Amino acid sequence: MSYLHVEWVSSERVEAEGARGRAKIQRFLKQQHKKELAGNLDVDDDLPFPPEYAVAERILDEQDVPDPASGEDSTRKQYFVKWQGLPYSESTWENAEDIQEDDLIQQFHRFNTVPSKAELRQKPKPKPKVFTASIINASITCTRHGGH
Repeated sequence: MSYLHVEWVSSERVEAEGARGRAKIQRFLKQQHKKELAGNLDVDDDLPFPPEYAVAERILDEQDVPDPASGEDSTRKQYFVKWQGLPYSESTWENAEDIQEDDLIQQFHRFNTVPSKAELRQKPKPKPKVFTASIINASITCTRHGGH
């Protein structure tokens, strides 16, 4: 599960987990008490994690998975997402409706589409005279503008 789905829950809900839930609350309160004693309580302490952890950095893969809620043969799209500030090992599968970064989805498709034969054909090389002239012109232009 990604940080995109993190939510605050009541202490009652955590305590409903039994001994494990009560231990979580005790650890949290102990950490807060240590911060208070050290004078380290910041406004940012209210954040459960750095906000960039919920920002998609890159789409790594896509898949269609069965969607039993929509029907027997129905599927839904998921994207494998690399999150900002997190290593690739923390990438997660997310439902397409949870990923709003259309530019990242388009980039994924552009990088993962095999080019046509026409696109793969090598462009003709310039003739030596044309190539040499373009280098000389670029050098003169660069020198006029103070370049090296």
